[in-house]
Amino acid sequence: MNTVLVMCAIALFVWAFTEAFAWPVIPDVALASVVFLAPDHAAVLVVATVTGSVIGGVTAMAARRSGWRWPLPLVSEHMQSRVATWLDRGPVGLMHQPLTGVPYKAFVVEGARRGFRALPWAWWTGVFRGARMAVVGATMVLASNVVGHLASPHAAEARIVVLVVGLVLFVIGWRITWLLWIRSESRSPARTAGDTARTMRP
Repeated sequence: MNTVLVMCAIALFVWAFTEAFAWPVIPDVALASVVFLAPDHAAVLVVATVTGSVIGGVTAMAARRSGWRWPLPLVSEHMQSRVATWLDRGPVGLMHQPLTGVPYKAFVVEGARRGFRALPWAWWTGVFRGARMAVVGATMVLASNVVGHLASPHAAEARIVVLVVGLVLFVIGWRITWLLWIRSESRSPARTAGDTARTMRP
């Protein structure tokens, strides 16, 4: 395992870990980018990301239960209300997180409030978030191989160009989504947790 791969795996772990606390960008974005450029190492990169998310979630829950508090960027009271309903079933309610767009940290905060145990939380985080990250990894492997095949013998250069274009489109989409979200929140009596959303502009 080369040094660059190790550094990428560590970076993905840290990204996923901090996203469970406050970092507003899901680790799937970084995972997709790295796997697209290094498809042969997708399994290691996915495992590193999932592990960071699991450990981050459990650690953040423990910190909240111990009285630690911190801002929750892009988490609204409406989101927290939905999460509270989903987690009435227990940690298995995490099944709603991967496809709804509600930040994982909102689930972590509610899970801590309810005193969920670490082991079931870690298990269901790994199952549901891990499944999504595995799909992201597999999709990027397929896309990378297709680009590499079509652009051979300039596969590496083509992957970089495609990735840059993809990231630009992602940032534009995130910007538009953020503006729409702020507009919807301004029309609602619910306020964002900690009033931090406006300080986290993309």
